Amino acid sequence: MWKSGLSILIPVMFLMSILSLSMFELKTMTSFNVHHLTEHKPLLDPRDFGLPREGLSVNGIAFGWVPDDKIGSSMSLVNERVGAPGSTMGIYSQVTSADEFDDYQFTEPSRLRDIISSKAVLIATIMPLIPFETFTPALCAQIASSMRKLTDEGVFVWLRFAHEMNWYSRDGDGPALHGGNPNLKNTYTGTPVQFIQMWNILSEAVKDNLMVKMFWSPNSGQDKDQWFPGPAVVDIIGMDFYPKDRSRTPEKVYKPIHDNYALKYNLPFVIGETGVKGSSSSEFKMWWLSGVVDSRLKSALPNYMSCSWFEFDKTDDPEGYDYTIVLKDGALLNRTKSILIPR
Repeated sequence: MWKSGLSILIPVMFLMSILSLSMFELKTMTSFNVHHLTEHKPLLDPRDFGLPREGLSVNGIAFGWVPDDKIGSSMSLVNERVGAPGSTMGIYSQVTSADEFDDYQFTEPSRLRDIISSKAVLIATIMPLIPFETFTPALCAQIASSMRKLTDEGVFVWLRFAHEMNWYSRDGDGPALHGGNPNLKNTYTGTPVQFIQMWNILSEAVKDNLMVKMFWSPNSGQDKDQWFPGPAVVDIIGMDFYPKDRSRTPEKVYKPIHDNYALKYNLPFVIGETGVKGSSSSEFKMWWLSGVVDSRLKSALPNYMSCSWFEFDKTDDPEGYDYTIVLKDGALLNRTKSILIPR
């Protein structure tokens, strides 16, 4: 009887104590529980990553270009044709010596003027064409000095270093690229461990420049984890992908890396370059362009911050395509504008 009576009395006393709580106390208790059940992460602010307020943006996705200097393109020309300033501007540069970094692809006078006048974030894609193990603090200090030249001019830089490392380290294009050197079998030469060591040296060299963000951008291959330097030395997550058909939507392509890296570590997700392969048809290009700026993609990838289109014509290459949507075809340009600048 004593145990039975106690079992009834305790719940009644607990209920009376709950009823005696003030509304403020109940709200406080509820808020406390929700706070501890939900992991709160700060919202990413595009301004913290240098994106211009007046830059082209669609559905909350900053949009920019990788203009093709080989066909006489400039960022100013692309912006003029589109009728809006791109938010990002991509430029490639190659490291070809362990003793010196030649930054002419960024600092050649007309190019530098184009970079500065665009007011876009510069996506500085620096490709190490020398073995990873030959990267020294002295060489990385030279790269950091080159980035400082740009930031001193007010240019915000996303340093996309050794992009597509998980592909270029096994692509087999080395002999053609490196003057027939049989010891350099691929575009990049080195292991994941050597890549991370090289990355860490460069990250250390630029860490005091608050206008430089380290941008990790693998290819869409499956072996990304071993190439990831870690969230302590990566500021931006990205991935390069060029569809050959319509079998995979942008969400299917980008969501895994977005969730596994950008969302997990609360970092921005950025498409550093994209376009379409397999066909240069207008319909295929517009399908992909519409997809990468779709509001539903932004909802599915909350940390998705920016996308850059590879505005290159590479039809002269043996396996190249015409990726352009702005520079050559007037009808295609109009369709592009209707997607990027909806009325």
